[in-house]
Amino acid sequence: MIEPPFQSTAAIETLRQRAAILRSIRGFFDDAGFFEVQTPTLSSETMVDLHIDPVTVAREALQLSLPHAHSDLYLQSSPEFAMKRLLACGADAIYQICPAFRAGERGTNHNPEFMMLEWYRMGDRFEEGIQLLSQLVDRVTDRPACQQMTYQAAFEAFAQFDPLTATLPQLREAAARLGIDLTGLDFEHVDDWLNLIFDHAVVPNLGRGQPTILTHYPSSQAALALICRDDPRTAERFELFIDGIELANGYGELLDAEELLRRCDENNRARMEMGKPGLPMPRQLYRAMQHGISTCSGCALGVDRFVAVLLGKRELSETLTFPIDRA
Repeated sequence: MIEPPFQSTAAIETLRQRAAILRSIRGFFDDAGFFEVQTPTLSSETMVDLHIDPVTVAREALQLSLPHAHSDLYLQSSPEFAMKRLLACGADAIYQICPAFRAGERGTNHNPEFMMLEWYRMGDRFEEGIQLLSQLVDRVTDRPACQQMTYQAAFEAFAQFDPLTATLPQLREAAARLGIDLTGLDFEHVDDWLNLIFDHAVVPNLGRGQPTILTHYPSSQAALALICRDDPRTAERFELFIDGIELANGYGELLDAEELLRRCDENNRARMEMGKPGLPMPRQLYRAMQHGISTCSGCALGVDRFVAVLLGKRELSETLTFPIDRA
């Protein structure tokens, strides 16, 4: 039987269960002393990421005169920049559950519009950030306690090589050995090969039996995380996996304003080499970081995907009312 196009792709009982999970999440953060915030969905700045493309809105569409120098506005792919500005304003422990948008993302585990949970707490270092994520999983799910594994150990276990020392020829050889289809692929950068092997050979094995928090990503994949002092080859970045699905991404947060601009500029150059448009530099966040943000950790979790995994749904659309093709 063909469903009528007005119908929700999520069953009403699933939506009730989703609401219960959201209540549990809010209860966890409220009990931990966080307070909930709301920041703009539409902004003049956006995350400058090589692999994330924002949804743009032409300035003219707002029919307003705005002071922003850049011609476009952006539906936010994450509330990260605005929430960090709140930290500079004096907020100490905040969380947000909000819509986020990413262009070109549609599939079994993706929708261009999705719900994101993001949080930050001042005074937390890398280790406390991992602990808080583990506590959230314990509170909201009925899964066993989280285990921790380093990025390096995961590659050694599931791909049989050390990702921190592998050369380009060794990575090509490893990908072929692992049975990955390399037709038309000839990457020039180590991280491109690592990401390919990670997605095909490592991720499907993570979080099986018990949730896994993967830590110490290569420093070249730090995004806005600090570089580890004890091993500069790695960054204070961690991710949560359950049943072979990536659900959350966290950092011991970068605090250096000049390093923020350097990394964003590097990402913009790489974007343009790939034929993608450059994105505006995050001047507002830069000023906030200059003003001062002390030691903190933050994390972002994809709510729809989290709900799908917890409820045993095969596709993200089974947790959504109206995905993009029915919106």
